[in-house]
Amino acid sequence: MSNSGYDIEDAIVMNKSSLDRGFGHCIVMKKYAAIYQTYENGISDRIIKPQRQGYEADRMQVLDDDGIASPGEIIRRHDIYINKESPTVTRPIPGTSPTALPDTSYKPSRQTYKGTEGELAVV
Repeated sequence: MSNSGYDIEDAIVMNKSSLDRGFGHCIVMKKYAAIYQTYENGISDRIIKPQRQGYEADRMQVLDDDGIASPGEIIRRHDIYINKESPTVTRPIPGTSPTALPDTSYKPSRQTYKGTEGELAVV
């Protein structure tokens, strides 16, 4: 409100209930996508169950048992939101079946959130 000689052109008049309901706040929505690829030999990427103990367990806290981040979870920078693995052999090998790859033939290709430090992000 104007005070001490300034007129109404120098003031902003707002409704208190509008401010209480979030007037002037901003929500930014970003879409992240991951590619689930099938290769020449018929083998595709796989999304695996997260590790609940060990080296990267704290980075996988937002994941469900299906390996994808749960909706509504608060995600921090460097958190893994998709626990994906890709095969190391992607070309057909004569005399082998495409479903015969052992677990050691996959390399991690996890999707990691790269947001800025201090921002609050929700899946």
